[in-house]
Amino acid sequence: MRKCYRTFLCLLLLLCPHLNRFGLTLDITRDTIRQCQQDGTIAITSCNGKGAYTALCREARDNLRALGVGHLIITHEQHVCDRLEQWDCCATTSWLANWSDLSTAAYLIRWLGVRKALNMGVDVILQDCDVVWTSNPTATLRAQAPVIQGLREVGTAFPFNAGLLFFKSSSSAARTVVKTIVQRAKTFLRAQSTGNTAILAKHGIASECANSSNIDRMVFDQGLLNDAIESVALNITAYTRSTILCDNDRRPIHFEETWTGPGESNSCTELEQVDELACLAPCNIFASWLWNCPGQTTSGDKVSWNVSTPLALGYHFVGVPLENKLRLMQQVLRT
Repeated sequence: MRKCYRTFLCLLLLLCPHLNRFGLTLDITRDTIRQCQQDGTIAITSCNGKGAYTALCREARDNLRALGVGHLIITHEQHVCDRLEQWDCCATTSWLANWSDLSTAAYLIRWLGVRKALNMGVDVILQDCDVVWTSNPTATLRAQAPVIQGLREVGTAFPFNAGLLFFKSSSSAARTVVKTIVQRAKTFLRAQSTGNTAILAKHGIASECANSSNIDRMVFDQGLLNDAIESVALNITAYTRSTILCDNDRRPIHFEETWTGPGESNSCTELEQVDELACLAPCNIFASWLWNCPGQTTSGDKVSWNVSTPLALGYHFVGVPLENKLRLMQQVLRT
């Protein structure tokens, strides 16, 4: 009977490939994490391997490698690892093939790697491929008080930008945030794949959210991240950002009122424990091209961005036109 069920399930997945999204899996072994981490920390990034993105991934990888930062690249096919000459610390998953938007899917799947590493006691840097570091960030990030540090996103519903984050594995609250992200993603994808709106209703989410376009929005990791942090911080179940298009709960989409600290230093929210904080990192730790910190200047259309001094520890080139990302990443490394 069990064999027949497996055969039936395999045929169903072949006939209905959209159901493959439900199987949110990433085959990363504990040995891989041990091999790829360095000094108890691993940087996890994703690469869709298309066109100019390969060059960005290579630049980010070379930056981490030169600074002695352990790292793991997640992608959809082995040929991307081959093109990067990244054979040891490059994980592939066929799950990504079920998405037309590889970048969004890769942003989602890498949270499984984050969860596994944290559960093994390895601290995690989660970064996009357009991030560069001016020095090895491991010791500095670990010495900071927050158990979660993130790049500040300005003027949006997402205070924490998911493209540049640090998690301490020693924190139960940090692990809870990541576990919440993964669990919610699986719940949303199950509702989408099966069409069972009762799955969402069980979590207090309107049935209108069950259609494919809404689920695609709900598994956007920016919303998952910030809703999870807010839920753990306030001891509530918040889906505000994930469901805003289909089930708007009318709650404020910023939760700055729970933060402590002035705007130019760490802005933090308490998590499960009084001494465990999730903080938006100050500008000398994380900086970006799109959301300038005081003292950083831009000229013209920002393509000729001038890097401020002293340099930040990490730069995320979010918002930069793709054709200019690589040049600006290299500019930071030359400064």
